[in-house]
Amino acid sequence: MSENAPEIHVLNHKVRLLQAEAGFRTSLDSVFVAAACRAEAGDRVLDLGAGVGGASFCLLRRVAGVHVTGIEIQQSHADLAVKNIALNEMQGRAEFIVADIRDWRTEDRFDHVICNPPYLDAGTYTPSPSEQRAKALGHSPSPHRGEGRGEEKATSEDIERARKLRKNTTEAEQKLWHELRDRRFFNLKFKRQHPVSPYIVDFCCLEKGIIVELDGGQHVEQEDYDRKRTEFLEAQGFRVVRFWNNDVLANMGGVLERMEGVLRGPSPNPLPGGE
Repeated sequence: MSENAPEIHVLNHKVRLLQAEAGFRTSLDSVFVAAACRAEAGDRVLDLGAGVGGASFCLLRRVAGVHVTGIEIQQSHADLAVKNIALNEMQGRAEFIVADIRDWRTEDRFDHVICNPPYLDAGTYTPSPSEQRAKALGHSPSPHRGEGRGEEKATSEDIERARKLRKNTTEAEQKLWHELRDRRFFNLKFKRQHPVSPYIVDFCCLEKGIIVELDGGQHVEQEDYDRKRTEFLEAQGFRVVRFWNNDVLANMGGVLERMEGVLRGPSPNPLPGGE
């Protein structure tokens, strides 16, 4: 596991977590799962599908004297969970075991079991192209073609629609594309008007799994649509960052600086202000 794994904080910075740059990421779900567990001092808790220990460490911080055993199928995530023991000074109160919960057996007894299971039935949605995220949700990743995530989903209709959009780019799109094309930004290959069916995204770096979307005045009217679009793209393993057109036209330096931050840190947010 990379020594540069991003660190996030939850519970008002009381819990520090190293997490993987790709794959399943700790969210508020972990905080809620820990809060729902009625453990008391001296109890033993089993965390099934522990990841990097998000729920485990929230529970350990909230209830003194609890011991947590975490079961995690992915070695890379379990390795980070072990590092998080020291990071949160929880030595002796937590352990993490690499195993498939369907096969794992133990003679130990536990007072509570916590788990944040997939909430969609297998076969009712498209598995994430991210191997780590797909595995965390109990699936094999979608087969890749070409450069990877997003490629295999493009239909002929998607491709034709993308071509038409490229011919009608806005001034803001043209200006940002000038900064991203031909590997000008950190030597990364970006595509414009790239199909991630059923959507066409403004700019996409498949190598890093980053999507950049530009919003004009219409974003206010279609905020619910854009939110669902972002949720779908993130479920496919992408990180989505949005900018107002005005930011690109008047503050390109700030836009590129924010994008650099996305490359180095966890979760992107739009620049303040805008249209």
